[in-house]
Amino acid sequence: MAYDNRGRVALWKSKSEHASAPLLKGTLTAHRTIREGEQIDIALWKNDSANSNAPVLSGQVQDRTAKQ
Repeated sequence: MAYDNRGRVALWKSKSEHASAPLLKGTLTAHRTIREGEQIDIALWKNDSANSNAPVLSGQVQDRTAKQ
């Protein structure tokens, strides 16, 4: 069975030292079609792995839920 990466996000430290470069860069794999202006919840966790190729932060995206 293949790993399902939908709804996942990961960020790495930028390798560029240029002053205008972003601090973190990453990817988001959508779990469905996203409409312009739509808000989607995102949660990130710090990755303390010693692996230098591991993302600094990784997390999950999910549909917003109505507060009850």
